[in-house]
Amino acid sequence: MEAEFRVREAEADSCSATPAVAAAFISGSFFNGGGGTPPNNRTNDVRAGVTIRRASDSADPPGVLRGTAFLTKCGDAQCTVNPTLAFAALGTVSLKERVRVRVEWDDANNQFVFQFGDSPPESLGYGPPDVVLPAQDAGVNEKSLQVRNTVSGCTGEQRSAAFMDLHVDDVRVNAVP
Repeated sequence: MEAEFRVREAEADSCSATPAVAAAFISGSFFNGGGGTPPNNRTNDVRAGVTIRRASDSADPPGVLRGTAFLTKCGDAQCTVNPTLAFAALGTVSLKERVRVRVEWDDANNQFVFQFGDSPPESLGYGPPDVVLPAQDAGVNEKSLQVRNTVSGCTGEQRSAAFMDLHVDDVRVNAVP
């Protein structure tokens, strides 16, 4: 799956040591790593995606966002607990700059391949120590585009804030029968 992202505006300000984050995601569940989960149960579903984010504690200059790839495995039926299997920095992009992001499942090689603009492809495997082979279809087969803002709770007059204005274009999802 892939899409073209253009972040028109993004801001993250925090009033505590916990950073505020403005982030856009393209992600999905690709397979279940085993455990005999019934339909609509996400336990052991393997998820992969790319995020573009700006955090309030970023050392980057204003207007610069970071791209990252991630692999997670759902730890419960609703996927509210999802430990990270692998993570990789993909590069940076400036506000208002277009960037194509791609996530490809390479089942034959037990890995996912991620692309972020013109950066070289990054592969993340799902082998040892967390071997999760594609035992069956995902409990919930979903692909998504999201903007998710996270702020910390503060008790004083200063407040945390996070927002993102995102333009998404040319979304492509390929389904294998």
